[in-house]
Amino acid sequence: MSLLSREIKEEIDLWVQKFPEGKQRSAIIAALHSVQHFNNGFLTSELMNQVAEYLDVPKIQVFEVASFYSMFNTQPVGKHEISVCTNISCMLRGSDEIVDHIEKRLQIKSGESTADGKIFLKKEEECLAACTGAPMLMLDHQYIENLDIKKVDEILDSLEKKAMNQLNQVVFANINEQEPWTIDSYIASGGYEAWKNILHNKNDSYKPENIIETIQESGLRGRGGAGFHTGLKWSFMPKDDTQKYIVCNSDESEPGTCHDRDILKLNPHALIEGIAIGVMP
Repeated sequence: MSLLSREIKEEIDLWVQKFPEGKQRSAIIAALHSVQHFNNGFLTSELMNQVAEYLDVPKIQVFEVASFYSMFNTQPVGKHEISVCTNISCMLRGSDEIVDHIEKRLQIKSGESTADGKIFLKKEEECLAACTGAPMLMLDHQYIENLDIKKVDEILDSLEKKAMNQLNQVVFANINEQEPWTIDSYIASGGYEAWKNILHNKNDSYKPENIIETIQESGLRGRGGAGFHTGLKWSFMPKDDTQKYIVCNSDESEPGTCHDRDILKLNPHALIEGIAIGVMP
């Protein structure tokens, strides 16, 4: 009996199609993400075996991926995952003290879940590529930066009260919607409205010549290690009618970092809308 639902198989098929024939091994990470998502946040040996069979790859190749990357769990874990970055930038800014505080507050150690099953504190996390916001943590794929003990306590309070909506989610604001990666879900949560307003010059702030100024005033920065100001970077674009191209570096490809992958997987239309707006000025 197959443990992989139709939805899981369809998603795996989509990823397999992205790679050359005979290179289905490249879809293992995406397949495991899908299976873990539908299995309450963890993988079992039976599920990993079936992924291997479905992809027609040796089982060891699936197991070694699942055991290597920190985003995969091979045991049941709490509903909400907290990953505190402890690499050098965050360490110098007090991340070790933050981990110690969380452990004492929740009465668990790193790698354990709370007795009520609400919170899972992952083991020491390698660099999460948000050095400009150190110290930081990742909560259910959401980056929370510039931490201090007071801010950490607010986060834990919100989790314990099941009040996740108290957190100011931006990149993953629609994460709790049904199938947030679809265009229908994105539009329902206000997606593409900014792009349409710019196209129709709804008001002065949406005029192409004012876009860069608006972005600069917002303080928006890139999500890479440099944290470069987006508005400044966009200002470098030619001001004439020259054909413009945007190349999206969608993955920093640093071991242990997965924030770009989560945007592409869970909120891809935010990236597409950002690119569409970026070519307007």
